[in-house]
Amino acid sequence: MIFSIASENRIAIIGIALMFLVAVGSGVFKATNYRLRVYREWKPYRVGSVMAGLDEFAMSVIIELQKRTSYEFRNSTSEEFWPSGPPPDPASFKYLVSEYSKAMKYRACIESDVDRLMRVGPGFVVALSGLAAGTSLVALYFAEIVNVASIAIAGYCISGLSIAATLLLLIFHMVLQHRLASAEMLSDRREG
Repeated sequence: MIFSIASENRIAIIGIALMFLVAVGSGVFKATNYRLRVYREWKPYRVGSVMAGLDEFAMSVIIELQKRTSYEFRNSTSEEFWPSGPPPDPASFKYLVSEYSKAMKYRACIESDVDRLMRVGPGFVVALSGLAAGTSLVALYFAEIVNVASIAIAGYCISGLSIAATLLLLIFHMVLQHRLASAEMLSDRREG
């Protein structure tokens, strides 16, 4: 090490590192229970309820689409079905078809999205544990407990990779939560 650190500064470095490790440790503890919380929140009843709601919503969209199709193909002078008349404007059906498609997409993905969300917790445990290890190595070097520069480099590398992994997991978590919330909100629109 090129410079020397006073003993009170070493204690400050160790104290800051310990406070950081306590915070990361509480995050690890919270992440270890995340898988079970997601399971209890989604698997037993909620997935089935959302899927049933999406089925009802899709069925109401199909019924509305059938009504509009029948109406568009009727002759203006009589109430008979008249397929040889002018074709209806497809734009009038586009919204209903896209809503049906969205409901079926969410229905097909909801179980796999919940399973993926359950895997986020263990990923956070690994990433945060790596962050704790990297921070410990860097703190050991700067507190001059270990005077090997490769320890600090390893600490920086481990910490950087762990921070990147944590950020990716956060993004993955937000995307999955958004998809599940969207599916649940669409399933609540059962009346169409």
